[in-house]
Amino acid sequence: MASMDKQKLAWTGLTFGLGAAATGIAERLLGGAWTKLGGGAPPKNAADRGRPVLDVVIWGAAVGGVAGLLRAALTRSASATWELVTATPPPGTPPG
Repeated sequence: MASMDKQKLAWTGLTFGLGAAATGIAERLLGGAWTKLGGGAPPKNAADRGRPVLDVVIWGAAVGGVAGLLRAALTRSASATWELVTATPPPGTPPG
């Protein structure tokens, strides 16, 4: 049982890290595009009342969408690697 708890903790930490990495990658990719398209610096703080609300909403939706896609791709790749290394599916996922 302790081994399963360690595996679950490891998988949870790994997926958390992948989510954070995906968000950072999305912000960097989209930040460059935002600047090149003439939007100036992208909104970094949704509470900044000096930025138009439409800019903040578009930025949030774009980063969230791209980060979600990247996280899904990274997690699927990590899942396949997990199965190769451990010969078991990641905790909480069906064999596949």
